[in-house]
Amino acid sequence: MAQANTQPAPAPESGGNSSSPNANPNAGNAAERSPIRLKLNRRQLEALALAEVICRNAQKPAYAPTLSNHGITAAFVTQLLTDATATRTETTDAVVSTGDGEAATASQSTKKQTLLRRLRRIQSAAKQKYLYVDPQRLADFLVGQPIGQSRAILMQASDTIISAGHSQGLPGLDTSFYDAATNDRTAYVDAKQPQLDEKAQAQQARADVKSFVESVSHRRRQIQQAVDTAWPPGVDANVEVRKLFRIPLDRSIA
Repeated sequence: MAQANTQPAPAPESGGNSSSPNANPNAGNAAERSPIRLKLNRRQLEALALAEVICRNAQKPAYAPTLSNHGITAAFVTQLLTDATATRTETTDAVVSTGDGEAATASQSTKKQTLLRRLRRIQSAAKQKYLYVDPQRLADFLVGQPIGQSRAILMQASDTIISAGHSQGLPGLDTSFYDAATNDRTAYVDAKQPQLDEKAQAQQARADVKSFVESVSHRRRQIQQAVDTAWPPGVDANVEVRKLFRIPLDRSIA
C-alpha cells in the first residue's frame, strides 16, 4: 500500500504577493490590513440623541415658524439632524480603514479645496453686501478666520457659512449654489482619512469624532437658546414648550 503524502501542498503562485497566513501583514493592498473599530462613549451617544430630539421638535409646525424668526432656519435644523444621526449611526462600531494609500489622501485633499472655493465665494459675496454698510455682519461668515486649519474646524465652519449665506440672500448666489455647496460639504465629510499608521489613525479618528460631537452639541444649544428667547421662563403657557426642548422651566439658560 502506498504511503499517504503528509507534506503540505505548495502555496499557489500569486505574482509575488503571497496569500499565505504567514505572509507579512503589512504587505499587499493597504485596504486589506486590520481595521480599527471605534465606539462612541455614553456621553457622546447621549449628546447626539439629545440633538436629534431637539431637532425633531424644532421641525414641528407649532414651533418651526417662531424659531425661524429667531434665526433657526429649516435648513439649519435639517443639517444638524443629518449630522447628528450620521455621526451616531455611522461611527458606532464603525470600521476605520488603516489606510487606502495615496488615492484616499488625494481624494480628501481635492474635496477640501473644492469646499474651500465654495466657502470663499460665499465670504466674498458677504463682503460685497456688508463691508461698507454693516461690516459687523461679516462675523456671521467667519471672514478672516482660519476655516481650513483642521478637518474638524472646516466641518463646523462650512456649516456656519453655508447656513448664513443661504438665510441672508447674498448677491449672485442662488439656491442651486447653496445646494451645490452643501453637496461639496457632504462629500468632504464623507471623504476617507489620509493614510496614517494604525495607532495614529485611531487617535485622529477619535479626535474627529469628539470635535464633530462638540459641533453638534454647540448647534443644538443654539436651538435651545432661541427657544429660551421665544418662550421665556415664568410664563405658564411656556412650560410644556420648555420641557419639550429640555431647558429649565424657571430660569433662562446661560
